[in-house]
Amino acid sequence: MKRETTPSQSEWLIMEVFWTNDPPVMTAGEVIRKVQDRSDMSPRMVRVLLNRLWQKGVLSYTIDEHDSRVYHYSVQKSKEECQREKAGNWKKSWSNVRKRMMMGNDSAGTLE
Repeated sequence: MKRETTPSQSEWLIMEVFWTNDPPVMTAGEVIRKVQDRSDMSPRMVRVLLNRLWQKGVLSYTIDEHDSRVYHYSVQKSKEECQREKAGNWKKSWSNVRKRMMMGNDSAGTLE
């Protein structure tokens, strides 16, 4: 199974913070403060989501030269890129469901 590379709904909230920030580079602490203005998400969850976004290639980071505990996150995929990927994944998934339905497969209603 192919690994998901687009943000989930919770991750999308984190990315909205980056996409609306100028410049789109922030520390985890800065992201946490901005997310808490919009959501009741815990700081720990924000850090988990930042890590997932990094693993998906949506964010990158550099380590602060003065404090190795501070990471500076930056955007690697634009909002438009993520939307295109999400739409493409949905179309592909729907196409697979339709193929299974045409073949009479009992698992036609499940998405990949």
